[in-house]
Amino acid sequence: MTGRYQIRFGLQHSLIWPPQPSGLPLDEVTLPQRLREGGYSTHIVGKWHLGFYKEEYTPTHRGFDTFYGYLTGAEDYWTHWQVGGLPGQPQTWSGLDLRDQDRPVTDQNGTYSTHLFASKAIEIIAQQDKSKPMFLFLSFQAVHTPLQAPAEDISKYSHINDNDRRVYAAMTTAMDEAVGKVAVMP
Repeated sequence: MTGRYQIRFGLQHSLIWPPQPSGLPLDEVTLPQRLREGGYSTHIVGKWHLGFYKEEYTPTHRGFDTFYGYLTGAEDYWTHWQVGGLPGQPQTWSGLDLRDQDRPVTDQNGTYSTHLFASKAIEIIAQQDKSKPMFLFLSFQAVHTPLQAPAEDISKYSHINDNDRRVYAAMTTAMDEAVGKVAVMP
């Protein structure tokens, strides 16, 4: 989001765990902040994972006009719930991690996130004021753990014996098809 390696601001050792009071340092300027200064509308759909322990670390305070997606790193693709804890410790928290701006989205349980994010991206593009430049950061959850995919995509790879590889291939297919839908929309 900054164009700089994470080692430059102390995030080189791991990732930002959900209960961790950390985030992309506030003095780091992000691409959407610069683009917004240039008159762009800025949108993010999908994964944020740059910290959210304080409101000022969230996407709409880091240069994005709109945010639809999740704040952590590996939510369930279907329920949009995240369960976890710090490394080496028991799982100590769980909760819904799907948001529209700062509001929880509660009506998408059962919708595969790759399909959901593609649909939202298409909606944003279709509603965009054509006289204004736009930046859309579409950060699909796929392909990332947990390994989950629609059954119809998994069945395309029945020739792959290893279940994890079969699901991974299906996830890649779902993402590829979603990118195609966004790229060729009218």
